[in-house]
Order: sequence, then structure tokens, then C-alpha cells
Amino acid sequence: MFRRFFKYLTFENVPVYLERWPKTVILIVVALTALFALQIPNLSFSTSVYDLVIEDLPETERYKAFKKVFGSDEIIRVVVRSENVFDPLVFRQLELLSETAAKIEGVRRVISLPGIKKAIDISGDWSLDEFARVLDPVDLFSGNIVSVDHKATALTLVLANDADYLNVIDRVAGMIADSPEKLSLYQIGMPLVSQALEEYTRKDFFRLPPITFGLIAILLFFIFRNAAYLILPLVCVSFSLV
Repeated sequence: MFRRFFKYLTFENVPVYLERWPKTVILIVVALTALFALQIPNLSFSTSVYDLVIEDLPETERYKAFKKVFGSDEIIRVVVRSENVFDPLVFRQLELLSETAAKIEGVRRVISLPGIKKAIDISGDWSLDEFARVLDPVDLFSGNIVSVDHKATALTLVLANDADYLNVIDRVAGMIADSPEKLSLYQIGMPLVSQALEEYTRKDFFRLPPITFGLIAILLFFIFRNAAYLILPLVCVSFSLV
């Protein structure tokens, strides 16, 4: 049945059908356009690289198995700047920030200077200066967890597999807004990049079609010099945009 249908649907036959049944063709085009137009309110925007993953690849299965064992590899880093992150008052603020971040739903683990100190200074007897001297020679920490000049550090928020990234980003933004004025904070990470891409994609999607439509209308008006001649071309443009 389908072979027979496509046999007659050729470039040579299409103009014949259009000439023979113009009203039927127009009704079909209008009906299809209306069907697509009804779906516009349901459009969603997703810019995550994970939505482009091909499900039936062996690499995808290995990656899923990795996430089951080790958890998500998505992170958000909260960068904190001050005159000296090893200052007792600043360090106390880092502890409070780490505790607040750990309570955010979707955050599986927080890696921070206070957490590292608790892990390696089991007795709790080290001063912050001693702690700094221990970290400085270690490449894993210096320039990564804390800057070489001790003026910046980062809280690494490791997210859970089922984390709502937008909710985490909003909660972290609230935490940053409530932080002391002496500290300068901002957050970075792939979840924020994906959010920004989605936001700009959405804006472009709703801005560019009207602009395109307007430019085409202006161009056609200068070509035909008659507003009545714009109706049919603009109807075709509208169908194409839908």
C-alpha cells in the first residue's frame, strides 16, 4: 500500500495533484499546520549533553554502571574570595557555608577546606597556619581547593544522580546572597552552563521568528508595493514558522 502511494508521489506528479485538487491540498496543509500549532505550548528546551547520549551504545551502559557505583559526576563549585581564607573568622564562615551547602537537597557531598581539615587533622590540634603549611606543597590542594596566595578557595558540591539542578542552583544562589559582605562568592559548573544555554535558547526561539517574519514582510512590501500582495506570502511564511 505504501509503495503504491509513494510511487505516485513524485516531483512530476505533485504539481498535477495540486492543480487537480487545490482545495483538498490547502485543507490538508491547514489541518497539518493547525495540528503542529497546537503542540507549540508543549515545547520544552533541553541543552544538556546527556540528552544527546545514544542509549544502546556499550559506552553508555558502562557510564550508567559507573554512576551506580560512584554516583553522579556533576559538580557545582562555589568560589569564595577574601583577604585570607585561613583567617579564623573567614574559616568559620567557610564551615557554615559548607554545612549549609550539605543540607541542600540534591547535594550528595561537599568538599571544602573545613572538611579536609577534619579529615587529616584527626586530633583537631592544628592551627590554621599549620594546616596551610601542610596543604601548600600538595598539588592536589594548592591551586585547586585553595589558591596559591590563600585569597580564594572553592566548595565543591557533588550532586546526586537524581538531583534537580535548577533547584540546587537556586538554593546555592540564595546561600551566596545571604553570605557576609566581606566574602565574594560565585558559583560555576556544567549545570549552570546548561541552564544558561537553555535560557538563551528559549529567548532566541521566541525572538528570532517574529523578527524574521517582520523582515520578510518589510522586504515583500518594498518588492510588491502593495499590502494586499503580502497576504499569501506571509501566510506561507507563517505555515513554515509553525
